[in-house]
Amino acid sequence: METRNPATLTAADVLALAKIIEAAQLRLRFARTAPGTSATMHGQVRGLVVSQTNHAFLRADDDVRDACLWATGLFEHFWPVRELVREITTGNLEFIRN
Repeated sequence: METRNPATLTAADVLALAKIIEAAQLRLRFARTAPGTSATMHGQVRGLVVSQTNHAFLRADDDVRDACLWATGLFEHFWPVRELVREITTGNLEFIRN
C-alpha cells in the first residue's frame, strides 16, 4: 500500500483550502459533524488565526495550512486547518452562505 507524503498538496486539498479561506473572509456560517458521532454543531466563522494558543489574525505571508479557523457557536473554537481540509473532503464540514 502506498502512503501519501503529508507535504503533498492535492487538487482536492487546494479546493478545500479555498473554501476555508472564503469562509473566513466572508464570515460564513458552518455546519460541522463531530468525527465519530452524528451530532452536528452550527455556528459562525470568525477568521483565520495563527494557532490554537495565538489568536492573532493570519498574516498574508503565513502558510494557511498551519493556521486555525476561529469559529463561534455555543463555544469558541480554534480548529487546525489541516484537519478541516480532511473534513471538507469527507463532507463532515460545510459552509453556509447567508
